[in-house]
Parts: sequence; structure tokens; C-alpha cells
Amino acid sequence: MPVCSHLAGRHIDTTFGIMDVKGVGMSHLTGETKRLMGLITKYDQDHYPELLGHICIINAPSVFRLIWGVVKGMLDARTQGKIEILGTDYLPGLLKWVDINNLPEFLGGRSKGSLLEDIGPWSDHDVLARLGLSDDQLREAE
Repeated sequence: MPVCSHLAGRHIDTTFGIMDVKGVGMSHLTGETKRLMGLITKYDQDHYPELLGHICIINAPSVFRLIWGVVKGMLDARTQGKIEILGTDYLPGLLKWVDINNLPEFLGGRSKGSLLEDIGPWSDHDVLARLGLSDDQLREAE
């Protein structure tokens, strides 16, 4: 996040994420899944407690709310407040956080980028040159 910090003129140290849970149902809520989610959640909270700024969970079917009820209990109140559950009409909720020009087309936005591309100011060599940064310096800063 060093390039984002440089461009914003302040320290940027949190992330925003979008998680699509379309098709997730009760069959996915096995004992092993719950155990694994608990381990991941605990690890993230213990080692990276402030990295998550906000996450929008989209396409959440009604059964997902039951699953969320189980998972939510594994999270502290502060982390719970960073998670927003959105249904299939998620675009208005996402636009509170992301400019429509930066949101991928497949989510209803205008960006032609894909998830496989590393799109962002950290991969724009003109931006890096303007900031006097190199790819090596960015790797060292991480």
C-alpha cells in the first residue's frame, strides 16, 4: 500500500474487499468448513487486526444469513462492523465505497479490468516514476 499512501498524501493501511457468495448454501456449512473459517478468522484477528477496512459480501442468498449467524459469533464486534452483507441488488451498496469507474463491469461498474490483472497505481510505471519509486522499493516496503 506504499503507492496508495504516496498518492493520498497520508498513510493507507486498510483494505476494501468484495466477496461474492452466490450459490453458497447449507451444504457448504460442514464441520470442517466451520473449523477452517474459525482458524482463518482467529489468525487474521490475531495477526492483522486492523488491515480490513471494510468488506461487502454480495449475492448473499437468504440461507447465507444463517451461515453468517454462525460465522459472526467467531468475530469480535469491531470486525463485525466492518462486514456488510448485501443481497443480489448490491450495486448501490458497493457504490458507497467504490467509484463506478473503478468497479469491474461484471459487478455493474465501468472498469474493463479483470481480477487476474494487478490493476492499481502500484503497477503503473508512470505513477511509480513520478513518485520516484521502483518496483524493488515497493517490494522492500511490503
